[in-house]
Amino acid sequence: MIRPHIIILLFLSFLASPLSASHEIGHEGKVRIGYFSLEPISFQDENGEAQGLNPDLLKKVAELEGWQATFIHGSWGEGIDRLEADEIDLLLNVAYTKDRAEKLDYNYEPSLQLWGQVFVRPHSGIESIADLGGKKVAIQRRGINGRNFIKTIKDLGIDCEIVTYENLVEVFTATQQGDVAAGVSPQHYGLRNA
Repeated sequence: MIRPHIIILLFLSFLASPLSASHEIGHEGKVRIGYFSLEPISFQDENGEAQGLNPDLLKKVAELEGWQATFIHGSWGEGIDRLEADEIDLLLNVAYTKDRAEKLDYNYEPSLQLWGQVFVRPHSGIESIADLGGKKVAIQRRGINGRNFIKTIKDLGIDCEIVTYENLVEVFTATQQGDVAAGVSPQHYGLRNA
Protein backbone atom coordinates (compact mmCIF):
# COMPACT_ATOMS: atom_id res chain seq x y z
CA MET A 1 0.00 0.00 0.00
CA ILE A 2 1.21 3.49 -0.81
CA ARG A 3 0.39 6.06 1.83
CA PRO A 4 -0.74 9.48 0.59
CA HIS A 5 0.76 11.28 3.59
CA ILE A 6 4.20 10.26 2.37
CA ILE A 7 3.93 12.41 -0.72
CA ILE A 8 7.34 13.92 -1.17
CA LEU A 9 7.13 16.29 -4.10
CA LEU A 10 4.66 18.34 -6.07
CA PHE A 11 5.18 19.23 -9.71
CA LEU A 12 3.52 22.07 -11.49
CA SER A 13 1.78 20.24 -14.29
CA PHE A 14 -1.62 21.61 -15.06
CA LEU A 15 -4.07 19.86 -17.29
CA ALA A 16 -4.76 23.03 -19.20
CA SER A 17 -7.36 21.50 -21.45
CA PRO A 18 -9.55 18.44 -21.66
CA LEU A 19 -8.76 17.65 -25.27
CA SER A 20 -6.42 18.28 -28.16
CA ALA A 21 -6.88 17.81 -31.86
CA SER A 22 -4.39 17.34 -34.64
CA HIS A 23 -6.66 18.62 -37.42
CA GLU A 24 -10.17 19.79 -38.18
CA ILE A 25 -12.94 17.86 -36.46
CA GLY A 26 -14.66 15.01 -38.19
CA HIS A 27 -15.16 13.55 -41.60
CA GLU A 28 -18.83 13.95 -42.50
CA GLY A 29 -19.61 14.71 -38.86
CA LYS A 30 -17.76 11.66 -37.49
CA VAL A 31 -15.33 12.28 -34.65
CA ARG A 32 -12.89 9.70 -33.28
CA ILE A 33 -12.05 10.50 -29.66
CA GLY A 34 -9.15 8.88 -27.83
CA TYR A 35 -9.23 8.51 -24.06
CA PHE A 36 -7.41 6.62 -21.32
CA SER A 37 -8.32 5.56 -17.80
CA LEU A 38 -7.85 8.40 -15.34
CA GLU A 39 -10.83 8.06 -12.98
CA PRO A 40 -12.99 10.02 -12.42
CA ILE A 41 -11.92 12.24 -15.31
CA SER A 42 -12.15 9.52 -17.97
CA PHE A 43 -12.43 5.75 -17.84
CA GLN A 44 -13.99 2.74 -19.50
CA ASP A 45 -16.95 1.21 -17.65
CA GLU A 46 -17.77 -2.51 -17.38
CA ASN A 47 -19.70 -2.27 -20.68
CA GLY A 48 -16.71 -0.80 -22.54
CA GLU A 49 -18.28 2.68 -22.67
CA ALA A 50 -16.40 5.95 -22.13
CA GLN A 51 -17.38 7.54 -18.81
CA GLY A 52 -16.19 10.38 -16.61
CA LEU A 53 -16.10 14.16 -16.54
CA ASN A 54 -14.43 14.77 -19.89
CA PRO A 55 -16.26 12.08 -21.91
CA ASP A 56 -19.55 13.42 -20.51
CA LEU A 57 -18.62 16.97 -21.50
CA LEU A 58 -17.58 15.88 -24.98
CA LYS A 59 -20.72 13.76 -25.45
CA LYS A 60 -22.77 16.90 -24.80
CA VAL A 61 -20.65 18.95 -27.22
CA ALA A 62 -21.03 16.22 -29.86
CA GLU A 63 -24.81 16.25 -29.35
CA LEU A 64 -24.98 20.05 -29.70
CA GLU A 65 -22.68 20.10 -32.74
CA GLY A 66 -24.32 17.14 -34.47
CA TRP A 67 -21.18 15.01 -34.39
CA GLN A 68 -21.22 11.22 -34.44
CA ALA A 69 -18.70 10.55 -31.64
CA THR A 70 -16.76 7.31 -31.36
CA PHE A 71 -14.65 6.86 -28.23
CA ILE A 72 -11.46 4.78 -28.52
CA HIS A 73 -9.90 3.54 -25.28
CA GLY A 74 -6.19 2.91 -24.83
CA SER A 75 -3.24 3.94 -22.70
CA TRP A 76 -1.98 7.51 -22.57
CA GLY A 77 0.94 6.68 -24.86
CA GLU A 78 -1.32 4.87 -27.32
CA GLY A 79 -3.58 7.93 -27.44
CA ILE A 80 -0.70 10.26 -28.32
CA ASP A 81 0.57 7.74 -30.89
CA ARG A 82 -2.92 7.49 -32.45
CA LEU A 83 -3.32 11.26 -32.54
CA GLU A 84 0.06 11.69 -34.25
CA ALA A 85 -0.80 8.90 -36.72
CA ASP A 86 -4.16 10.58 -37.51
CA GLU A 87 -6.06 7.51 -36.24
CA ILE A 88 -8.14 9.71 -33.91
CA ASP A 89 -9.36 13.30 -34.19
CA LEU A 90 -9.34 14.29 -30.51
CA LEU A 91 -7.54 13.13 -27.39
CA LEU A 92 -8.90 13.81 -23.92
CA ASN A 93 -6.79 14.94 -20.96
CA VAL A 94 -3.73 16.43 -22.68
CA ALA A 95 -1.63 18.76 -20.55
CA TYR A 96 -0.39 21.83 -22.38
CA THR A 97 3.28 22.08 -23.28
CA LYS A 98 4.96 24.33 -25.85
CA ASP A 99 6.26 21.43 -27.93
CA ARG A 100 2.83 19.76 -27.97
CA ALA A 101 1.21 23.07 -28.96
CA GLU A 102 3.36 23.07 -32.11
CA LYS A 103 1.52 19.92 -33.25
CA LEU A 104 -1.82 20.05 -31.44
CA ASP A 105 -4.70 22.48 -31.13
CA TYR A 106 -5.96 23.06 -27.60
CA ASN A 107 -9.32 24.28 -26.42
CA TYR A 108 -9.38 27.57 -24.53
CA GLU A 109 -11.29 26.68 -21.37
CA PRO A 110 -9.81 24.06 -19.01
CA SER A 111 -12.15 21.58 -17.38
CA LEU A 112 -9.79 21.02 -14.42
CA GLN A 113 -6.22 21.41 -13.24
CA LEU A 114 -3.84 18.65 -12.17
CA TRP A 115 -0.29 18.36 -10.89
CA GLY A 116 2.10 15.49 -10.37
CA GLN A 117 3.27 13.93 -7.13
CA VAL A 118 5.71 11.24 -6.11
CA PHE A 119 4.35 8.34 -4.07
CA VAL A 120 6.39 5.87 -2.01
CA ARG A 121 5.66 2.83 0.16
CA PRO A 122 5.25 3.28 3.92
CA HIS A 123 8.46 2.93 5.91
CA SER A 124 10.56 3.30 2.76
CA GLY A 125 12.83 5.82 4.43
CA ILE A 126 12.27 8.22 1.55
CA GLU A 127 11.45 11.64 2.96
CA SER A 128 12.61 14.02 0.21
CA ILE A 129 13.42 14.05 -3.47
CA ALA A 130 17.12 13.81 -2.60
CA ASP A 131 16.45 10.37 -1.10
CA LEU A 132 15.54 9.09 -4.57
CA GLY A 133 19.13 9.38 -5.79
CA GLY A 134 20.33 6.03 -7.16
CA LYS A 135 16.85 4.51 -6.89
CA LYS A 136 14.30 3.35 -9.48
CA VAL A 137 11.33 5.64 -10.06
CA ALA A 138 8.29 4.63 -12.14
CA ILE A 139 6.66 6.99 -14.62
CA GLN A 140 3.94 6.64 -17.25
CA ARG A 141 5.10 6.48 -20.88
CA ARG A 142 4.81 9.88 -22.57
CA GLY A 143 3.13 11.39 -19.48
CA ILE A 144 3.67 15.02 -18.54
CA ASN A 145 4.17 14.22 -14.84
CA GLY A 146 7.06 11.88 -15.60
CA ARG A 147 8.54 14.41 -17.97
CA ASN A 148 8.36 17.13 -15.31
CA PHE A 149 9.85 14.78 -12.73
CA ILE A 150 12.81 14.01 -15.02
CA LYS A 151 13.37 17.74 -15.59
CA THR A 152 13.19 18.43 -11.85
CA ILE A 153 15.72 15.76 -10.86
CA LYS A 154 18.03 16.86 -13.67
CA ASP A 155 17.83 20.48 -12.48
CA LEU A 156 18.58 19.32 -8.92
CA GLY A 157 21.45 17.04 -9.99
CA ILE A 158 19.74 13.89 -8.70
CA ASP A 159 20.44 10.69 -10.58
CA CYS A 160 17.53 8.21 -10.61
CA GLU A 161 16.86 5.18 -12.78
CA ILE A 162 13.63 5.96 -14.61
CA VAL A 163 11.40 2.95 -15.33
CA THR A 164 8.60 3.57 -17.82
CA TYR A 165 5.22 1.84 -17.67
CA GLU A 166 2.28 2.01 -20.05
CA ASN A 167 -0.29 3.20 -17.47
CA LEU A 168 -0.71 4.42 -13.91
CA VAL A 169 -2.00 1.06 -12.65
CA GLU A 170 1.36 -0.44 -13.65
CA VAL A 171 3.23 2.50 -12.04
CA PHE A 172 1.43 1.94 -8.72
CA THR A 173 1.71 -1.86 -8.89
CA ALA A 174 5.47 -1.62 -9.40
CA THR A 175 5.72 0.80 -6.48
CA GLN A 176 3.54 -1.31 -4.19
CA GLN A 177 5.46 -4.50 -5.03
CA GLY A 178 8.80 -2.81 -4.43
CA ASP A 179 10.01 -3.15 -8.03
CA VAL A 180 10.68 0.60 -7.85
CA ALA A 181 11.24 2.93 -4.91
CA ALA A 182 8.64 5.49 -6.01
CA GLY A 183 5.96 6.21 -8.58
CA VAL A 184 4.97 9.48 -10.23
CA SER A 185 1.30 10.19 -10.96
CA PRO A 186 -1.24 13.01 -11.09
CA GLN A 187 -2.26 13.97 -7.56
CA HIS A 188 -5.92 13.03 -7.93
CA TYR A 189 -5.07 9.53 -9.19
CA GLY A 190 -2.49 8.98 -6.50
CA LEU A 191 -4.68 10.14 -3.65
CA ARG A 192 -7.59 8.02 -4.87
CA ASN A 193 -5.47 4.90 -5.34
CA ALA A 194 -2.76 5.13 -2.71
